[in-house]
Amino acid sequence: MDAPSEIAQGLANGICGVGGAHKQSYAYFQFMDTPEAGTYINNASAIIGADLNSLLIRR
Repeated sequence: MDAPSEIAQGLANGICGVGGAHKQSYAYFQFMDTPEAGTYINNASAIIGADLNSLLIRR
């Protein structure tokens, strides 16, 4: 959850907002260790314009 003290510094790194609403990153975090992870990784790669598959270390 975003902490008000971090938001005051221009940061909002949580996967939920201050009110508890899920951000887009919540779904990505939720599905990373599932068979659907590839779909989320590929979608995130398209959003940021980098191949996350080449940057992530698989367990």
